[in-house]
Amino acid sequence: MGLWSMTTMNGGCGKFANGLGGAPDVRAIVCGCSTVGKAAIEVLCNMGVQVTVADINIGTLRAVSELYNGKIDTVISNKYNLSELLPKTDLFINSVRWLKNAKEPMLSREMVASMKRGSVIVDISNDYGCIETFHETTLDDPIYIEEGVMLSVKTDKVDFVMAPTAEEAVTDFVRGRISSYKNLLVTLYQIGEKYRNEIRTRG
Repeated sequence: MGLWSMTTMNGGCGKFANGLGGAPDVRAIVCGCSTVGKAAIEVLCNMGVQVTVADINIGTLRAVSELYNGKIDTVISNKYNLSELLPKTDLFINSVRWLKNAKEPMLSREMVASMKRGSVIVDISNDYGCIETFHETTLDDPIYIEEGVMLSVKTDKVDFVMAPTAEEAVTDFVRGRISSYKNLLVTLYQIGEKYRNEIRTRG
């Protein structure tokens, strides 16, 4: 979603991650070495993006740097370091789980405004208070612009195509039945009980 949003036809800065010599560099920050964060690092590195990983755990940063043989940059995640990096960043991916009682955001509105016009923030964690310009989105309209920066919110708080607990089951069901695009389109229905303490089910 982040790299797609960076294309000019989608309102981004027009940079394309390809790793080819002579092409403009794409600079990305991945904040938080969660499972999703590590997956983002792998994809971005394979596409030739200059990646900086920000985390509060020095041991985690050292392990990630060794995994990629020093081909990525690492930095302790704090406001000062992020403020220094953001004006040069094309893509910011947030996978940090933010404390609800935190007194200030990780990215303030001023920090977001310091980014280049057409740059992109992908907020995977989707926690109120983490990024000051955050607001919830839907699958129909997952992108909005604040301070000239595109924000894409992709989390378990948007409208679901299917319930989050059904993904593995549906994937396994489809794997054995669809082997070609010729088998598409297929419509699957999920009917399940509500087990969570919610006002309404999400699936």
